[in-house]
Amino acid sequence: MIQRIFLFALSVFALSACLDDTISSSEQLEMDVQEIKNYLSANNLTAQESETGLHYIVEKEGTGEAPTLDLEVSVNYKGYLLDGTVFDESPENEPVTFTLQNTILGWQEGIQYFKKGGSGKLFIPSYMGYGASSIGLIPANAVLAFDIELLDVLTEERRSALESEKINAYLAENNLTADSTETGLYYIIEEEGEGGNPDANATVEVRYRGTLLDGTVFDQTANDATRQFRLNEVILGWQEGIPLFQKGGKGTLIIPSRLAYGAEIRGNIPAYSILVFEVELVDF
Repeated sequence: MIQRIFLFALSVFALSACLDDTISSSEQLEMDVQEIKNYLSANNLTAQESETGLHYIVEKEGTGEAPTLDLEVSVNYKGYLLDGTVFDESPENEPVTFTLQNTILGWQEGIQYFKKGGSGKLFIPSYMGYGASSIGLIPANAVLAFDIELLDVLTEERRSALESEKINAYLAENNLTADSTETGLYYIIEEEGEGGNPDANATVEVRYRGTLLDGTVFDQTANDATRQFRLNEVILGWQEGIPLFQKGGKGTLIIPSRLAYGAEIRGNIPAYSILVFEVELVDF
């Protein structure tokens, strides 16, 4: 079973120094690199070494674009220690999709050596993995090895098209009819309100309920309570969407990820999430 803690561990683990009371970070790295070289020699493998100490083998380069940190990738992989202990792997026939910048440093660098369809191996010094932290079957200061296959790289253009498809499917499933803007924001005005629309610098008073497409509630105003926001300090989807209503107006905003939090993980909002807001513009 996949251990999601590996893929989505916070960078604090990746950035932590690989130290104990007697070994410096440079000494730990030297030990790690020697351990990798010994493993490669014992298994008749030839790898390239980067300036960071990461070792990688490109068995198949792939074609098209190489991923960048802000892009989402789909991979099959197996993670193991140099003694052969498997600590994580993708389920059979179930590739795992994630944003590269949300992974350990060894993946952030290593996956970028491949293009779509590429495959190979990564050998990651401990400071680019989990450092001095012990995670599940991974001991402190462990060198990590991965067999990887990069199945897909989701560019911004493709993501936008896929998110538009998801939004339209959501609307159809819920028997909703929405308008859309040139940016890809979808909106439903149930009550238009009156008295004019707020501008981009307005402070607005609102009631709202925010969910993911699967119905998961991530934020809402309690009961009849309201909240105030300056529009120029909120996500782009709100900056564009709230001025579509007049005072007293109600409706729904369906916001693609590029107008929300993009690749960021915010609480229980995963990276690249489409957000749905039921909103009421109380005052401004």
